[in-house]
Amino acid sequence: MKKLLILIDKKGETNETMAKFIGDYLGENSIVFLSEFSELVFEIGKGGTPMVRVGGKNIKDFAIVYFRRVGHDYLSTAGTLALCLDKLGIKYFDTKFGNIGPSADKFTSLTKLFLAGIPIPHTMFLWKKSITPNVGEIMRKLGNRVIAKEYGTQGNKQIFILKRIEDFKKLPVKVKNRDAEFLFQEFIDIDREYRLLVMKDKITVAHTKAVRDYSGLRVRDDTPADNLIFINPIEISENLKKTAVRSAQILGIEVAGVDICIEKGSGKVYVIEVNRGPGFWHDPEKSPELPELAKFFERELKINDKNKKSQ
Repeated sequence: MKKLLILIDKKGETNETMAKFIGDYLGENSIVFLSEFSELVFEIGKGGTPMVRVGGKNIKDFAIVYFRRVGHDYLSTAGTLALCLDKLGIKYFDTKFGNIGPSADKFTSLTKLFLAGIPIPHTMFLWKKSITPNVGEIMRKLGNRVIAKEYGTQGNKQIFILKRIEDFKKLPVKVKNRDAEFLFQEFIDIDREYRLLVMKDKITVAHTKAVRDYSGLRVRDDTPADNLIFINPIEISENLKKTAVRSAQILGIEVAGVDICIEKGSGKVYVIEVNRGPGFWHDPEKSPELPELAKFFERELKINDKNKKSQ
């Protein structure tokens, strides 16, 4: 039995009529499923391939996926799904969604890193309407301490640690007058964490990340900026530096802030996040970031002039 999945932003009579007509036309050897993008459940970070479910069915059960109506809200989700379908070898239309570009969100970027072999925390993403029915599965797969990150917020300001099923109900509904949406990750017991500033193919600045407080529901990051320790990149291991540079290059970001950590006990390296347009401390007396950025553009301007003269 060949299965066709039609994905839309919102179900309605016209879409249901379309799905029924296609199903009747294809006949008894095929079946057509109509689902909303909000029904998708993604899982990455374990094994070599992503796991995607929709309406309780494994995406691998479908021969073809048709992105009928996406809408602005689900653009990044469609791009993420396209990346997963490419990896799984499942045909989909339209293929343009495989080139999501700069509109990619945090989860899309994590998916790209995972598919390229970069170590990331075990991560699940599902839209708000699908969280409650899947809470048990989230905790079963990610553990009894689950990190919830509001994926549209920058600067670690909407991160929560969920230690029991009841905590899922305490997540904020709104953030800055928009619906809050979360990605969920396994808790990593961090030994050391760094922000590495990548400029094309090298690490130019490195500093420690603030110590986080996991005692309450909301994860606190209260270390004053003055207490961050800048480190000569030479002191960072080659493995961390290569992983950070490769992560930025995979995402096509030439100036990137890569948050990377080492797990206690195992010594395993995880890329937490790659930030496009990373924040800088703007006091050159305390931070080398602005001087290094200026040097970067100085080098690039010289390269540009040299290339023009050689043409």
